[in-house]
Amino acid sequence: MNLLPSPPRQHHRHGGAVYEVADWISANPELDLSIISSVYVDAVNHEQSTSETRVPPGAQFLLNIYQSQNTLLQDKWLNGEAVDANSSIPLIQLNCDQVTNLQTHYSIDEYAVPFILELLTKQISQ
Repeated sequence: MNLLPSPPRQHHRHGGAVYEVADWISANPELDLSIISSVYVDAVNHEQSTSETRVPPGAQFLLNIYQSQNTLLQDKWLNGEAVDANSSIPLIQLNCDQVTNLQTHYSIDEYAVPFILELLTKQISQ
C-alpha cells in the first residue's frame, strides 16, 4: 500500500528525489549504505522547480541524462541541465538535444532506459 501521493504527471521530479534520498543516506551514517551510482533523467530540483544540477551527496558516480532545448509548448520550462562539471565524482552527462532534438521532458524517460541498463550492467559486473 502506497501512502505517499504520486507526483503530478506533468512534473517528473525524480531527480530531486534522488538528491533528497542521497542526502538522507549521507546524513544517517548508521544506515551503513554506500551510493555506488546515481542517475538523473531530466531532473527537477524539488526546492526550486528548476533543473537539478547538484551532485547527490555521498554518490560515487552520476549519470545525468537530459534534454535542454524544449521546442514544444507541452514542455513549457521543463529543460534539464548539465551538473556542475567541477564535481568531485566521476560523471557522464548526455544532452539528448546534442544528438537529436527529438526528446521532450515527457519522452526522455523511455529514451534513457538503454543508458541506465548499460550503467547497471557495468556496475554489477565489477
